[in-house]
Formats: sequence, C-alpha cells, structure tokens
Amino acid sequence: MWYTFDPRYLNGFLNKEGVRIVFKFRDDETIEECRWKNLYRIGPNSADGSYSEVKLNVLGRIISLEGVSYDNSLLVRLRLIEGDPLDIEVEKQNDLSDKLRISPETTKLKGVSTFSIGNKSEPNYSPLAIEEIIDDRRRIYLKSRLISQGEIEDISSAMIEGIKWNTIYREKFPHICSPVSREWCIGWGGYVLFDWDTFFTAMMVACESKDLSYNNIRAIISEATGRGFIPNFGSASGKSEDRSQPPVGSYCILKVYLQHRDRWILEDTYDALKEWHRWWFSARDGNKNGLLEWGSDNIGDKRWHYHDLQAAKFESGLDNSPMYDDVIFNEETNTMELDDVGLNSLYALDCWALSRIAKELGRYEDEVLYLEEYLEMKKRINSLLWNRELGIYTNRYWDGRFSNRLSPTCFYPLLAGIPTQHMAEKMIKRHLLSEDKFWGEFVIPSISKDDPAFKDNNYWRGRIWAPMNYLVYEGLKRYQFDRIAYDFAYKSIRLFLKEWKEEGHIHENYNAITGDGDDVRSSDPLYTWGGLLAYIGQEELIRISPYTEKLEVGCSYIKSAVIKNYQALGSSWDIEIEDGKSTVLKDGKEILEDLEGRIAIYL
Repeated sequence: MWYTFDPRYLNGFLNKEGVRIVFKFRDDETIEECRWKNLYRIGPNSADGSYSEVKLNVLGRIISLEGVSYDNSLLVRLRLIEGDPLDIEVEKQNDLSDKLRISPETTKLKGVSTFSIGNKSEPNYSPLAIEEIIDDRRRIYLKSRLISQGEIEDISSAMIEGIKWNTIYREKFPHICSPVSREWCIGWGGYVLFDWDTFFTAMMVACESKDLSYNNIRAIISEATGRGFIPNFGSASGKSEDRSQPPVGSYCILKVYLQHRDRWILEDTYDALKEWHRWWFSARDGNKNGLLEWGSDNIGDKRWHYHDLQAAKFESGLDNSPMYDDVIFNEETNTMELDDVGLNSLYALDCWALSRIAKELGRYEDEVLYLEEYLEMKKRINSLLWNRELGIYTNRYWDGRFSNRLSPTCFYPLLAGIPTQHMAEKMIKRHLLSEDKFWGEFVIPSISKDDPAFKDNNYWRGRIWAPMNYLVYEGLKRYQFDRIAYDFAYKSIRLFLKEWKEEGHIHENYNAITGDGDDVRSSDPLYTWGGLLAYIGQEELIRISPYTEKLEVGCSYIKSAVIKNYQALGSSWDIEIEDGKSTVLKDGKEILEDLEGRIAIYL
C-alpha cells in the first residue's frame, strides 16, 4: 500500500518498506519538496491508501495530484488546473532492490497525465485503466466518508481532511499518528506529538476512523516518561522530561470508548492514565493546599526550556498567556506560585472520567476512590477559587490574592460539573455573554477583551483557539445551556468556515475580531485541532453524551442540515433535518422520523 504519510512531500507517496515516490515539477527551476507553502487545497484522503487528492501551487500553476493503491501498484493522475504546461519527473527513493518500474518516468503536463508505478515483473496499467480505477476509488470513498451539508455546510469532511493530511508515518510503534502539523515534524527529526493536541485529534477522527483514533491514543500514551506522566511533547529528537500538559486524556479516551465500545482501548491505557493522574499531586502542589499549579522540574534538555517560568507556561499549553505575566516561578517547589483554575478543573474532570473508566473495567475500588477525589476537588475549587466579587472562578496567588485576569479557563469548572446551577448562570450572564469580555461575532478570545493584553493579538494573548472553544462548549452542554451552546457552536463554525471557504485553511488560532488566521505568522495554516471548531458544530446534530452515555441527535435551532456516515457503536449513522424535523438512519435503514428538537436514543 502507498500512503501520503511522508511529512516532507505533499507531492509524494510512501510505502511501509520506506520506498518513496516523488513527483518533481520543472520549468526554469525545479520543485522537489512540496510543503504548506505549495499547498493550494487539501482534498479527500482515505488515509488507508485507497484514495487521496491534493491541489498544489507550483511554479505559478495549480495542479491536482490524485493517488490510489491498487493491488501492488501505485496509480497516479496529475491534472493541470491552471497555468502553462510544465515538465514532470517521477523519482523513486530507497528502492534498494530496484523492484519498481515507473511508467512514464518523465512527461510534460498539459492537461491530464497518468502514471503506473509497480513491480517490474508485472504489466503496467494503461492510462484508461488508471483513470477508471481512480474515478471508482474516489466515488467509493466519497460515498463512505463522514460528510455534512446544509446549515453547517461541509464542516465534518473539512475536519477529517485536516487530520488525515496531517497523518504521518513514524518508525516508533504505533507507526501511524496525526501530529498537530506535518510541517512541524521535519524540524523534530521526523515526528512530534503534543499531549492534549493528540488526545483531541483522536477524539475528532473517531467519528470516521476508529483505527486512526486508536493509533493516535496509543502513540501519545507510548510517549509517557519514566516517571509516569504524558509529556508536553514527544518526538524523534526527544521529549519534555520536565513537564506535562493539560490532563484531558482520560476524558477524550472515555468519549472515544463510548463511541465505539471496544473495551480493549480502556484496558490498554488505564494503567498509564492512572500513573499520569497520580503524578500531578506528587509534583505540582507546591504550597500543599490541595490545589495544583503548573510547573517544570529540574530535569531536561538544554535545547528546550526547563525549570523556569517559560517551561511552566509550556506545561499549561498556553505558552504566552497574560495570566502568567506577573507570576513567580518557585525553583524549590518547581511550580508557579499560582493555583490555576484551568488545571484544577481539568484534574477534577480527570478524576470523574477515571471513575467512569474504572467502572467499565470492573475496578470498583478505583471507581469509588476517584469519585471521592473528584468530590474533594470540587469542594476545594469552590472554596478557594470562586471569586465572589467577580462572580466567576479565577486563579489565586499563593499570598491569597485573586488574579483579576480572565480567560476561557475560568469557565472550565463548568465542564467538570463544579459550580451550582446558580453560580453557573452568574458566570455565563456576567462574563461569557458580555460583549466587553468574551461574546461577539467570533468566540472565544483567549483573554478577556477588556484585558490590556487582548490588543496584542499574539498567540494566546487575545486570539481564538479551538481547544478553548471546545472545553467551554462542553461545559455549556453539561449544564444544559442549550440555546447558548448552539449560539456558541454557530459562532465557532462560522469562524472555521471563513478561512476554510476562502483559502482551505484550518488554522492553529484566529483573530478574535476579524476571524482571520493569516494575519499573523504564528498560526499554522493546517493544524489538526483547529478542527475542534467544526467538531463543536457537528456535536449540535449528533453526539454520544459522556454524562448520559446516550446517542443524542437533532437540534431545536437548526432547520436544515445533514450528517452522513457518522461512525458509532459498530454502525454508520445518518441524521437528516428538514423543516426542523429529524430523520435518523442506521446503516442506511430509517429507524426514526419526524423528530422535533433533540432526542436521546437508548443504546
């Protein structure tokens, strides 16, 4: 099989033996490696070698490149979409036994050119056969892939395309994974995986491919350090031995499990999740008050920050957030001198998710212990981090002062089920829905609009980040703020679709006022977790709730939309909304019709 898994070559294919086929473009100069700078538009990608398409911008031309693995051959079609003819040369690399034959090896691309790459002992495929096989494989994949239409447009297929074009091969088992961006892997020795990014990616892609989801889960779990925590990053060049990242793993794995019910994924990961959970309080409660702080241990590699404030910021995942501008890093405790709302809320969520996983595995003593710890964390967060004056949870310095800097992390207690309903309503009304703070055409800025740092528009200083949107959205759903959650989701998908429709980009972060992703250099144009903005919109139509464990379908606020081929519980699900009424199909057969609003299907 031939795959699009080599991060160096958008214009190449790779097989499991490490043989590479590269399509070079020549005019007055030669383009050998096509990367993001050459990307015009990603297209469908099955990620199993059966079909892929990408449109490239090379030497002033727009070119479509389609590839199909067929029997033992790689069949390729190049199409000149725009511009003058140019020369094509096909090169094979690492074919040590010289088994492969390329036909043709060179050509001038004027309209459409086809290529057959296969064993020398086997006949070539004719151009007509190649075209018919590629067209057939394209039809099959487009018919079976996850898609959405109507009011939510094509957010689902866009989300999946972003992940699959960022899926790469690595030598370390499991061999397939989906980094934040294939472009980043080149500078890290071949691959790099970040902690919470990879868990989110696994959760998103589970809607179409559980195998790719499981590969990503196992890949990031395999990066665990000798001390038992999942590191900030793991790469071919090394890993962050000094720090971790936000503990969202148990929650994401629980969601993936509930979607597909393969018990082995829990068995495979449970011990690692327990070790990671245990590590937090062994390393990150510097003032011993039962709350956690971000930090960095005095162990690491001089190539990367460690044991300083910047390294502790890296552990938060919010690399330059204004929340930490004036915070002291304590070298004795290896932590910030700040009890962090976001970290403690996600840790409480981790307790809750681990209790649910333990129950599924029949480890009832663990279930009770984690549930008791969750209730204790909930009590401490409410006691120490609820800012009565502001009516919201805020970070707290070790000297007892509350921080007055507000970010989306102040809403994370909603996701963990920590505030009372009255407290939750106060947070939402006073802060989330305030146009002066977080609400607006696009949501949700990474620091409050009335914070002096908002105008910086620099990474986590005012820009919008999809993971923050997702975590806040999940909190709104947990507290059944359904209308607000829909409005939040609608704003998120409008933000996502703006860049997607204009340029085919899924950005790392976005301008909170204009919605642009390209207005700064520090926003990768095709970044996997940008798809969380689309995932939020998809969840408005179909999701398996981690709280009720039921399949929820339909939306009271959407009049016309479709999602097809949503994979869950061993079946393929279609949801069709017309005139506000939903029809549900399971494996192509209608099982419910004329449903109004949102309903839960008992599984």
